[in-house]
Amino acid sequence: MIKNIKHIVIVMMLLSSTAMGASSAIPQESKQESNNSNQLQTVIEEYKAYLATLPREIREEILIYRSEIDKINKTKRELYKKLSQESQGYLAKEQEFKKKLPIKQRGQININKFEKKNDSN
Repeated sequence: MIKNIKHIVIVMMLLSSTAMGASSAIPQESKQESNNSNQLQTVIEEYKAYLATLPREIREEILIYRSEIDKINKTKRELYKKLSQESQGYLAKEQEFKKKLPIKQRGQININKFEKKNDSN
């Protein structure tokens, strides 16, 4: 959703900057800042209008879901801090390797798969 908002803002900035032209007395940077704030306000108003259409139960369910996810993420951070420096280093290096692969292929880099292959030999 945030990516979509960013794309909308960028497209609208491009359209508005070309439509206004450079002949105005307002510097271009001020035009862009003003346009950005106008677009931001428009997106916020659209979101509020959308939010008003959701039933209260749905909003409450989403709030509970996000709260539970926050708790899980906090637990994950605490577990990570308990790992040795070597294990933290491994996870960082593993992430670097995974970033080099397409998303669908990232599951191939997994310590569990490596351990199973070595155990069967």
